[in-house]
Amino acid sequence: VWEGLKRIRDTDSQTKKGRFARWQNVEEVFVVNGSLPAHDEHAVLVDDVLTTGATLEACAHALRQAGMPQISAVTLAYAG
Repeated sequence: VWEGLKRIRDTDSQTKKGRFARWQNVEEVFVVNGSLPAHDEHAVLVDDVLTTGATLEACAHALRQAGMPQISAVTLAYAG
């Protein structure tokens, strides 16, 4: 398992924020730590609870910027 995403700064709690505020809170927070493994063509992001998807979206954005061609997400629960 490659653990190449790194949080580069702390953020405020997401719990009382709306969708746009959540995205702003995690925008530019994650970067790829080093380079992508040469043989990897698909990343799977795992999150315990999906609320608005802002954190997953920010992580996927960092991976896409680094050149990851395919990204999937798996969550264990959805908060409605």
